[in-house]
Amino acid sequence: MIQGNDHELINYEQQQQQQQIKKQQEQLQYHNQYHHQPQPLLLSDISPTWAIRLKKKQSHLFLASLTRLRWLFEIIHPKKCVVAEAYGFSSSYTNNCAECARIGNRFSLYFAMYLPKKIEENQQRFVKHWNEKHLKI
Repeated sequence: MIQGNDHELINYEQQQQQQQIKKQQEQLQYHNQYHHQPQPLLLSDISPTWAIRLKKKQSHLFLASLTRLRWLFEIIHPKKCVVAEAYGFSSSYTNNCAECARIGNRFSLYFAMYLPKKIEENQQRFVKHWNEKHLKI
């Protein structure tokens, strides 16, 4: 059962994430308006919601939190994971790009097993792949 404080914390986190995503989208739009050459994207450009989540410090308190449990269920879901966000929260990547599917599976595994270093390596792998294969930079 979620207590009042936990519910307020979840709402606050969601509001903060939405504000940060909006700011990042505005920055990307401004950047795209004034730069004609495509620039390599960052994870915050490709999957802004997950970029914020994965950046959060994963302390021992976070390991036992309701937020981590909720994110765990989302990161293993093909329509809600890091890679799915890049595809507009669609699971189409599972059939369209074998490398994206592998990267998505690794995110799930590393997040579930709490392997921050592996998550970071996989983020870099995903950003490189996205820029080279899907953005064609």
